[in-house]
Amino acid sequence: MFLTGSFRQLNASSTFSLIQFDTNSKPVWFKAVGEPNTREFAVTLALARICPAHLPRVIASEPAWNAWLAEEAGGTSLAVATCAMAWQTAAAGLARLQLLARSEQHMIPECEVRDVRSRRLLSLVPRFFERMEACQVATGFCGEELPPPTDLPALRDTVIDTLTTLEGLDIPDTIGHMDLNPHNIFCSDSGSVFLDWAEAFIGCPLFSFEYLLQHFRRTPFASSSSEEHFRNSYVACWRCLLPAENIHAATRLIPLAALFAYAATLCDDIFSHPPPLPAQRRYLLQLLRKMNRMSHQPKEVYA
Repeated sequence: MFLTGSFRQLNASSTFSLIQFDTNSKPVWFKAVGEPNTREFAVTLALARICPAHLPRVIASEPAWNAWLAEEAGGTSLAVATCAMAWQTAAAGLARLQLLARSEQHMIPECEVRDVRSRRLLSLVPRFFERMEACQVATGFCGEELPPPTDLPALRDTVIDTLTTLEGLDIPDTIGHMDLNPHNIFCSDSGSVFLDWAEAFIGCPLFSFEYLLQHFRRTPFASSSSEEHFRNSYVACWRCLLPAENIHAATRLIPLAALFAYAATLCDDIFSHPPPLPAQRRYLLQLLRKMNRMSHQPKEVYA
């Protein structure tokens, strides 16, 4: 393999560089990351060793630059998939990747991934709701747009109960992906490849599926029956480890728990660089409103 001279630079900054180079074979991608996404370098290299079938093949790396060179992912982006079968392939591939990562979890540097394990999430609850109360005051949303302040203690208790119950189901923690949008997934006859691990986490694996499910529901071929096949493609891989009743119980809890995990993580990021912008406050409060709506629906509806 050798370079042919053509290239496309898609991004260039102090925090992120991405270049596609043409070769006499398939294209290769150079990627380098800076703060706040330096964690992606170590995670990508670790997963490429643990789960080579589910990541682009890494050709070389340079730790001093937080950079690596990888072959272009084969297959078709899930964003342009024309049938639900591609999504089922992706769901099964995600589960297999997570199971492989679980068996080799010692190879994943925990300091380089987000911690959304149950105990960590439970510890974030008080601070998250304190910040949300402050955001309500600062943003000045009207009562019709958000839950009344008196609802916040009830919602906080529901979140605690949900996380505590989920922890009791003994679902093994493993690697997850908090940014599973269809553009980050490529499917082919040989399986699925997952890109862009800046938002990798260690925690309940079903969170990742929930994030992917939200994208699936926006596709033109989403329906109750296709969603059931989609879910079964993911869950089937976990039946070797988890009793059916635990999986069923978890699917009722995951939507609210996964949304809180995302919102609390984002909230920590935003408040680590104060003061939050008005648009950031409004977005957090929109997530809070969605959590409040979920907490008042029968679990069978949003499971």
